[in-house]
Formats: sequence, structure tokens, C-alpha cells
Amino acid sequence: MTARSYTRTYSEAPIVYVNCSSQDQNPARMLNSSAGGMCISTKKPLRAGSAIFIKLVNFVADPYWPDACDSYVAEVRWCREEQKEDSPIGYQVGVRFVRFSCEHCGTPLNHRAANSPRECSEICPECMELLSSVSDTRLRAQFENYLMGNIL
Repeated sequence: MTARSYTRTYSEAPIVYVNCSSQDQNPARMLNSSAGGMCISTKKPLRAGSAIFIKLVNFVADPYWPDACDSYVAEVRWCREEQKEDSPIGYQVGVRFVRFSCEHCGTPLNHRAANSPRECSEICPECMELLSSVSDTRLRAQFENYLMGNIL
């Protein structure tokens, strides 16, 4: 495929990524992004197909992009060595945001936002709000187990 699915926005920003297999935090730089993924510059190579958690360091909410968030789970699509005068200076890495749908209602989720690599929810905000509004603790626990896929 020669054409991209989403228009790129060229804006550099500091990020931190965690390779989900190692759990080590690594500083990097976002070079450009789109609704489908981003291109980042790193000091370490990343293997195509690996999952990473990306957190923007100085995130400011954009009123023209309400779906934007400060963290993403992504899949590494490609990794290329950057060269300057015959010496490697780092790597450019293309990542695609992992897309999900709500386990309860099936609503598509554009990307998975989370505070950590292990804290990724597959429930849309509406279903999560419904879960939070249940007052009876036992009913709430059963409902939460159902939504999380742990049917008793």
C-alpha cells in the first residue's frame, strides 16, 4: 500500500515508551503522528511486531482533537537506523495504535489510553460510568466481573 490511511501531523514532542516485554522506561521523541499511529526517534532499536506503551511527556489537550490522549498502546511496524556521517545516531520507528472495541457494548475505541502498560481498559467511558453508578457493592462486583469477562 503506497498511500497512508490518515494524514500526518508533523510536530516533535518528547515521549517515554515502555517495551511491554521489558518494562523499562526509555526516553524518545515523537516526530509525527496521525489518528492511526506515529513515527518516533529512539536510541535503541525496537523489533517489528512488539507491543509498546507510549506516554507523551508534556501533553496539552487539543480542543480540535478531542480523541487525543497522553498515552497509547501501539505495535511496532518498522524500525530503521538513522545514520549521520557513517555512524548510527539512533532509530526511527513507525508504530500503529492498537484499536479495540468495548467488551460490553461493542463501541469502537480509537486507541487504548492508560496510566500504565498494565492498566488498559477495554470498556468504553459510557459503560465504565454505568459501572461506577451502581450503588449495591455486591451487584457492582458481579457487574464488574461480567464486563471484565470473568463471568461467574
